[in-house]
Amino acid sequence: YQLVGAILGEMGMAGIGRERVEEAIRIYEELGNPHSRAGALRTLGDLYIKQGNREKARAIYEESLAMWQSIPHPE
Repeated sequence: YQLVGAILGEMGMAGIGRERVEEAIRIYEELGNPHSRAGALRTLGDLYIKQGNREKARAIYEESLAMWQSIPHPE
């Protein structure tokens, strides 16, 4: 869903794309996959940018960043 959403956004259908990415976020959350969820949040932020909603995009980007920073990374 995430990739389909991104492609739809590139095709000028950001609203429909956003729905697909939001579904991907729900799935990743159910699966307990924070890596993919953080990436999907970033994609969602990109779609909000395409729609001209910078405030919402910024909030989503901040959520994505916070999630990435909370994930343990091997050194």
